[in-house]
Amino acid sequence: MPLTAAQVRYIGLLGSRRKRALLFRMLEAEGFPKTSTNRIITPVGLDIGSITPEEIAISIVAQLIKERRENAGTDIGSPSCCGIVDENGTDKTAPSPV
Repeated sequence: MPLTAAQVRYIGLLGSRRKRALLFRMLEAEGFPKTSTNRIITPVGLDIGSITPEEIAISIVAQLIKERRENAGTDIGSPSCCGIVDENGTDKTAPSPV
């Protein structure tokens, strides 16, 4: 079952240009529309001149925070994510932060 934009708000790819090209060719062959594959962020992470694995991790988390802030709802009391998906693929409500 393909995931919808409402279910997945951020998809980032960490890998080489070659891996990216292979993935996009495979997705195209599988029938994924360009509107879906264009949502994949590659390379993942903000460009902060990362070199070490730790710096790369920080750049990715920074990009996640940036995306979350830019796409946050206007209700301050709303949860920061849209929910949790069980390992069987069923949506369930995220617990309230307490």
